[in-house]
This record gives sequence, C-alpha cells and structure tokens, in this order.
Amino acid sequence: MPTLCLEELLEIHRDHLKLIDEEIVELLGQRMKVSAKVGVLKKLNKTEICSPQQELKVTDRAMKNAKLHDVHGGFIVKIFRLIIEESKRIQNVE
Repeated sequence: MPTLCLEELLEIHRDHLKLIDEEIVELLGQRMKVSAKVGVLKKLNKTEICSPQQELKVTDRAMKNAKLHDVHGGFIVKIFRLIIEESKRIQNVE
C-alpha cells in the first residue's frame, strides 16, 4: 500500500480548508440576508439598528460556542464584532 508524501498530505489538508472556507462564506452570506430582514423589521417597528444588549447576547453566545469547539475566545469576539458591524451596515442600507 503506497504511503502519501508530506506534500500530498499538505495538499489534502489545504483542500479540506478550502471547503471549510467556502462553507464559512456561504453561512456569512445567509447571515447577512437574515440581518437585512431584521433591519427591515426594525425600521417598520421604528427600533434602533444598534442594540448593545443584543450585541452582548451574540458575543456571549459565540464565546460559549468557542469554548465547546476549543477556539480562542478573543479570536471569536474579534470575528463577531466584525460580523455585527457588517450586519448593522446592511441594516442601515436596507
């Protein structure tokens, strides 16, 4: 049975990362579509786009998920702050 060389193993892992990256982008796209719908509802309800309380809930939930998946909490908070900022931008545009 032939064994894989290090370069082949590296390429297999890079291909796997590529698939994961595609899923991340797809999920972010889905999230932004839902966020746009939330923005429309907020405007109809005359609710502020910015909700620090909701943002805290989102980041807290992300931190809990980070612990479950052994991901550094500070890293997750940075990512979710960017996601929240983009969500607010989209909600202001829609």
